[in-house]
Amino acid sequence: MSNAVPFPVEDENSTIWRYMDFTKFVSLLDKKSLFLCRADKLEDAFEGSLPLGNVESLKTEIYKEKSINGKWGVAKAEQYINDLSEGSKLLKKITYISSWYMNEHESAAMWKLYARTNEAVAIKSTVKRLRKSLPKNEELLIGQMKYIDYKKEYIEQKSLTERFFYKRNSFKYEEEVRVVIFNMDEKWGSKFQVTEVDGGIYITTKLGSLIEEIYIAPNSPNWFLELVENAANLHKINKPIVRTSLDDGALY
Repeated sequence: MSNAVPFPVEDENSTIWRYMDFTKFVSLLDKKSLFLCRADKLEDAFEGSLPLGNVESLKTEIYKEKSINGKWGVAKAEQYINDLSEGSKLLKKITYISSWYMNEHESAAMWKLYARTNEAVAIKSTVKRLRKSLPKNEELLIGQMKYIDYKKEYIEQKSLTERFFYKRNSFKYEEEVRVVIFNMDEKWGSKFQVTEVDGGIYITTKLGSLIEEIYIAPNSPNWFLELVENAANLHKINKPIVRTSLDDGALY
């Protein structure tokens, strides 16, 4: 299987958002690096798994080709299936993901989900800016998520990372664009400026290219706005820092 993006973003100028608390924002500025979480550390238990249609098809193929025609015997066929399951778990341990919300407008729901206090920010960017900010490497994939019914549907697997661009329909509200990379080797090599930590990796990022604007969480006090401005100035991030439109008053 070759590496490929199953669902490329059609419009590279599409607006994307990354919501985070202030400590993660400071970490982004300080490290000048984007954090990609290891797939097995993400909250969704279905992350990187296959839908029922794939599992049933795989079992049918193995029992038919290996157990009967290949004369493996049922026990060996079952062991092979178990080995594939373990391999899927291992794949999650070497796959790294950064998730972004794609929408022209900011989201009140995303503020509540990913910035649970009013001491938080949202980075406004575009897919084009995100791509430009990261190191050039064909293994670094940026694409949209597709949301499916895992109990009924089947996915084509043309690449190892394809399964990481699918999620259950329950998550459709996330409108997610994600950066995905996996590392089959013990070392990342010289192409990447990568720092590996427990639970993920940091990839050196050109923040001036990435950030279009910085939004302040709803109901944030004035001192927090000043704190964000000071942090941005300290790290020479000369980008607009604005209050969320959710703080705007009613028109009448």
